[in-house]
Amino acid sequence: MPRRWLLLVASTQALTAPQFYDSATKAPAFYKLVSRGGGPVFASKPRPQPLVVGVAGGTASGKTALTANIVELLGAEAASVASITQDSFYRDLTVDEMNRIEEINFDVPEAFDFDEIESVLTALKRGDTSVRVPTYDFVANARRPPSNDIILEDSPRVVFFEGILALHSERLRDLMDLKIFVDADADVRLARRIRRDVAERGRDVDGVLRAYETFVKPAFDEFVLPTKRHADVVVPRGAENAVAIDLLVRGIRERTLERSAQAASSKPARVIVAP
Repeated sequence: MPRRWLLLVASTQALTAPQFYDSATKAPAFYKLVSRGGGPVFASKPRPQPLVVGVAGGTASGKTALTANIVELLGAEAASVASITQDSFYRDLTVDEMNRIEEINFDVPEAFDFDEIESVLTALKRGDTSVRVPTYDFVANARRPPSNDIILEDSPRVVFFEGILALHSERLRDLMDLKIFVDADADVRLARRIRRDVAERGRDVDGVLRAYETFVKPAFDEFVLPTKRHADVVVPRGAENAVAIDLLVRGIRERTLERSAQAASSKPARVIVAP
């Protein structure tokens, strides 16, 4: 019985190409039909690396809203965008820490598992599929069970990573193609935090103010604000800055198109010949 070949042709459009796996390399790849003699030849090309965008800024500065606005303006392209929050990577607390929860500072680097963040971003940048992202329960102050993990099945073209300390680690910054710092007035941030924590996280106003004075404000001054110097773009007023958001959308779109064009024109990594 003659062998049967599964021949794949994938679109090389910037953000619409479906993903196929190269059975030899196990890596995502484009497949482009070329000609050689009378028989069809399929040459596999590496899928362009995702564009990793880091979004940092103080608590309740508008990082999440800014990211959401950018994703919305990307339109149809947003189907190939992943948005990850640093809050998902709070480390698990010990029993002793849980017993004195009001003494725990959640705004310092030690509160996060940076090794796990690096592992997830590296996997996404490499083009891995089925990448697991944990989720966090702010009411219980604990990670949810693994069954609640978010699984990114497809390799995205753009990855947003946002959090107060998104730009703190040099290892993470090295993985980023674009670094953004969202700048907002301190009073505005505090007012937003009070509304958010009371409505969404089961806190009371006194508790929010106490945490802000004891932990949040000092941590912002010591750890968050200094990361502003690492930003490629500083966005005043966050999601309210429509001009900045429009420029960021254009820049992200252009850089993604460039990467797709480079991948489409690169030399094949492997050639499959149909007999």
